[in-house]
Amino acid sequence: MTRLGQHVFCLTHATDNPGDSPAGIVRSQAGSARSRQGGGTGSPPLEEEPLPDIKNATAEDLADRYVAVWNEPDPEVRRNAIGELWTEDGVHLLEPPEEMVKRAEEIGITATLKARGHAELVRRVTRAYDEFVAPGQFEFKRHGEVAALRDMVKLRWAMVPAGGGETLAIGIDLLLLAPDGRITADYQFIEA
Repeated sequence: MTRLGQHVFCLTHATDNPGDSPAGIVRSQAGSARSRQGGGTGSPPLEEEPLPDIKNATAEDLADRYVAVWNEPDPEVRRNAIGELWTEDGVHLLEPPEEMVKRAEEIGITATLKARGHAELVRRVTRAYDEFVAPGQFEFKRHGEVAALRDMVKLRWAMVPAGGGETLAIGIDLLLLAPDGRITADYQFIEA
């Protein structure tokens, strides 16, 4: 728990706070926060769901399946793979392009690119497939090592020409996993 001004911040597992709070961050007024073990204001202890403790081999497999879904040509196989990778209410958050962020700031709003739930995730992955992979120009590949820490997996990917050649884009995804090992939150950043 961290105290910042009048607020107390406590980082929790995303399934503890199913709202739109990023990465399960719970914010409350000073003096009204409850600790994970109880106490604080006399509240009973909170039940903790067991966090998955992802091993490197499992993280490697997850990363391979994650990248493969973006290259999958068969819509039914793609839809099933999304159901196996993400929880029913799983969310994919994409860092918006700089020009979108600037335009949003100009009109006084925050730019957010988000797909939540299997139907929206299918649309998001299918759109990327149709734009980049289906024409035969590009494919997505894992790029570098995969890292795992408790319920988080970090992977990098690259978009490369299908026939080989120079990398066009590199991205990083931070995958927050539910206790069943599926993705509950996917934070995607484009690095280059």
